[in-house]
Amino acid sequence: MCLIIDRTLHKKDLEGYECIMPFVADRDILVTKMLMPSKKNWLFGRRITKTPIRYHEIKFGYDGTATLEDEFSFDLYYNKDYDTITHFVEHGIHAYTGVGQDSSLEISSMYFCVEHKAIIPKGTNYYLGKKGDIVAEKMTIFFDDKAYNRYTERNGVPKRVTL
Repeated sequence: MCLIIDRTLHKKDLEGYECIMPFVADRDILVTKMLMPSKKNWLFGRRITKTPIRYHEIKFGYDGTATLEDEFSFDLYYNKDYDTITHFVEHGIHAYTGVGQDSSLEISSMYFCVEHKAIIPKGTNYYLGKKGDIVAEKMTIFFDDKAYNRYTERNGVPKRVTL
């Protein structure tokens, strides 16, 4: 899955080059992570699912959470007809904000996915896309509302992204 960076929201680097700077979460951000159920839903009491498109296996802990980390990797596409450069973020942990032109329903119907609440922790770098998508370097995913409610009791209710 690739996120097309919304260049109208992100700043360029300090020297003004085309390198687009990520946002840094000033507090926990609530997002929606789409996951597929796998054939083996339990392993020694732990729930297991997979991500759509790349099929990475996600093993939830006994507390019903899974914390993922991944470094960003980028790609550029030059459109010679319009003389424009499109910035893609390929690697990172992809999710949906629930704001704007959210394409999570499209993914859900194509891959039979289930929505899971997830948190981008405070201090994490992230990019916003053009279709309500978001990619971060770190994310905690909740298997169910019970796990999410335990989190909010300890840490408070996270915010949603506002554009």
